[in-house]
Amino acid sequence: MTFVALITANAVLILSSRSLLPGPWRALRGGNRATCWVLAGTLLALVVVTWVPAVAQVFAFAPLAWGYWLTAFGIGAASFIVFESVKWRGSRGMP
Repeated sequence: MTFVALITANAVLILSSRSLLPGPWRALRGGNRATCWVLAGTLLALVVVTWVPAVAQVFAFAPLAWGYWLTAFGIGAASFIVFESVKWRGSRGMP
């Protein structure tokens, strides 16, 4: 579950880093095809590494129940608030 949350947080960091100005709508708008491909590839690799038994065995991962998936995605997505608050503080000149 930690791995899924970490990968989700990194994907959210990519979205948050797309704009230097704070604000969730700035990070989500815009049409960068490379970002879409990177995020889709990341999600696909995450699914393969956790759901395909032969690959999961190489990484010593156990299958996750849906509740754990949702929790991990929620934790990773919550990091968006942290990343945006850091940008907000920086834009206000706060240390």
